[in-house]
Amino acid sequence: GDFEAFAKLTPSVEGPVRELCPGRSDADLTELETRFRYCQREIAWDSVEEAQVFAGKPTGAPAQGCSAGIEDYGRLQLFIHLAGDTIWQVDMFDAVGRDGQAVAIGGGVSCKQVDDAPTLAE
Repeated sequence: GDFEAFAKLTPSVEGPVRELCPGRSDADLTELETRFRYCQREIAWDSVEEAQVFAGKPTGAPAQGCSAGIEDYGRLQLFIHLAGDTIWQVDMFDAVGRDGQAVAIGGGVSCKQVDDAPTLAE
């Protein structure tokens, strides 16, 4: 787990996301790193069998604090299925994107074990 690479997905550090969304509020990097490290430590990454990603549908509304063409996507969810039927849900908040693709998050992240995951639409 490379926290520095993860942090570059937020407007809190210098880089392309800050250039796309210069008016978005900065995340607390200390809290973000603490949450990132917790997820990194608690999830048995060597036991991952499958991962599912879910994103909100773009509203078409411009994301506040971002340049033209960047939309608000809300929350990204990653469901990580481990051997033995354990499932972790990782939420990344304040996602923004363009052309149907998420490009950044606002900086909030959380993870927790859950009993099940949504089914993928066919």
